[in-house]
Amino acid sequence: MSAVYPDPEQFDAGYQESMREPEARGGIDSGALAHKLMAEYKEAANARTLVEQRWLADLQQYKGQYSAAVLTHLKATKRSSVYYRLTTFKVNTMVARLMDLLFPQRSKNWSLENTPDPMLPDDVIKAALQEEIAATAQGMLESQAQHLAEQGIIPDAVAIQKMQMQTLEAAFQQLNTPEARLNIAKDRASLMERVIDDQLKENNVNGTLRPSWQSNCKDVVGSACLYGMGILKGPLVERVETKRFDKDHETGKWQEQTHSEDLKPYHEAVSIWSIFPEPDVMRSKDLRYVWQVHLKSDKDLLELANFPGFDGEAIRAHRALHPEGDANLETWEQYLQTLDMENLNPGTMKNRYRVYERWGFLSGKELSEAGVDVPEADHANVYSSNIWIVGNRVIKAAINPLEGIDIPYYFYPYQKDDSSFWPEGIASLLRAPQAGINATVRAMQDNAAASSGPIYGLNLAYLAHGEDINSMIANRVFQFDKPGD
Repeated sequence: MSAVYPDPEQFDAGYQESMREPEARGGIDSGALAHKLMAEYKEAANARTLVEQRWLADLQQYKGQYSAAVLTHLKATKRSSVYYRLTTFKVNTMVARLMDLLFPQRSKNWSLENTPDPMLPDDVIKAALQEEIAATAQGMLESQAQHLAEQGIIPDAVAIQKMQMQTLEAAFQQLNTPEARLNIAKDRASLMERVIDDQLKENNVNGTLRPSWQSNCKDVVGSACLYGMGILKGPLVERVETKRFDKDHETGKWQEQTHSEDLKPYHEAVSIWSIFPEPDVMRSKDLRYVWQVHLKSDKDLLELANFPGFDGEAIRAHRALHPEGDANLETWEQYLQTLDMENLNPGTMKNRYRVYERWGFLSGKELSEAGVDVPEADHANVYSSNIWIVGNRVIKAAINPLEGIDIPYYFYPYQKDDSSFWPEGIASLLRAPQAGINATVRAMQDNAAASSGPIYGLNLAYLAHGEDINSMIANRVFQFDKPGD
């Protein structure tokens, strides 16, 4: 994935603006914009319904389960219900193979290299060659001073300053060779590679342990192989606090203190079930918006209320109106729960809230109505923005502070499909072969069961009441309650 990381200074200005409290930005309106955007979300959710049916069939096939109708028929006809899990084997094998290719065990799977003829600004070259330029310029000055002394010329302060500037420029031109630029570019690429490598491996942020880069990639690849699409969110930027224990000189006690604050990028694998892109769009680069739905507990929702940039008052008010949660099971969620054989209490959504996150484009006027500080002269402009909604209230509205990233979702398809945004995965491709293999294996077991044992004839008139001849197995004892042979 190619990504454009924002300039730290530019991002910090946008970050500070987006993190300002809603009251400082004129308050957030929960009216027309929230109603309009939720109608947009419902349209996107309805457009995904048919795809969800395919995903549910894919997951059921991966888990090795028959549909309710097929299983009922097999039981009614006393047929074998064995399921040969070809799809499970194929998906797991492909995921393992792709991860081996993407993440070799003995080497790093990426690197930064300079171009053969790097273009570097003069100030960068001067900073890198500072010592060499100073030494070369000093030699030039000494030579010029000796030449002037031989001619009996004593330069004044202005002349000396001019000579210094000229010699520094001459030394720079002399040392600014293609070889020097190439070495500088190599050193800078190596240092940048080290920084990025550290960012990818660092997954403990502000006390929260996130999945590693490799773990997120495995989730994306697994989703792509099974359903046909994997989704990675990022790069996003967050403020990271570095803390350590220091001894207080006044009290003599050790206390945890913030040592530094930095802006660092982060990423996360996103489930396809929580993503709702703009309908009728075939390519991800043509999307105008993407919705992500978060299912949060009451604790998570209240933590969001304390996060900078969110309307904490509106969140707490919604929590007070719905103390036991506002989330209801969607149709696909109900079906997912039926696939979980160990779920003894399906259908419970207590103390759960749905929070809607939207990345996409809005006009300056729409953002201004939501409390974003947009000059009236710019109301006709279109901005990449980030909107959060809970219930019927916009709880955060901000112009996207990321430079070069309008919608921070990367969609990884298992294969390209010109007819749909959601391509088929391995499970869908194996639907017919899986059904054929299952039918063959069931027939083998049914035939084996029918031909591997003796056939009995029983006189039911002599059996005791309640005896079941269908339970004839080894060491089974039948009771008779009538005399006779």
